[in-house]
Amino acid sequence: ARIVVIDPIRTATAEDADWFIQPLPGTDIALMLALMHILIRDGLVDHDYVRDHTVGFESLACQRGRLDTRARRYGMRVDGR
Repeated sequence: ARIVVIDPIRTATAEDADWFIQPLPGTDIALMLALMHILIRDGLVDHDYVRDHTVGFESLACQRGRLDTRARRYGMRVDGR
């Protein structure tokens, strides 16, 4: 397994990570939207975990096209390729 840290501040955890992503202030929401879009689009969601530990995922998944549009508004590519 690889450790990926996404944080605007380089923390001790980030120092030990395999991959550290340091988003600029104000872009963290765009990154979140882009990641959600890719996870849903590519079927990378653990549906058993989501069912047991979250509320509202189906509503979110129905908004996938909007996630793409909103992330692009912040200048993020969401093609995941």
